Amino acid sequence: MLEKIQALKEDYIASLREDFEMFEALASEIEFGLEEPRTFSELRELAHRIAGSAGSFGLDALGSNAKSVDQILTESQAVSAQLSAQLVDLRANFVTAVR
Repeated sequence: MLEKIQALKEDYIASLREDFEMFEALASEIEFGLEEPRTFSELRELAHRIAGSAGSFGLDALGSNAKSVDQILTESQAVSAQLSAQLVDLRANFVTAVR
């Protein structure tokens, strides 16, 4: 049973590596002022998905931070200091999770 759980976690971490690449592209668009409406919607969808799954694999900080990004983007699809700060934290949590 533990082997199956470990295999699931390894698969999840592998998918997070792909998610991290997508996150980096979207966050870069925001950081460099190149964002479009789809940038915010794609980032919100990514954050929402991670918020719902990360905790299941013991990645509580990543899940909590992703939930914050999801909530911010649900309320307003615009660049803000709050969003920028959460993106910095989400990047750090991604890096920790995929190491």
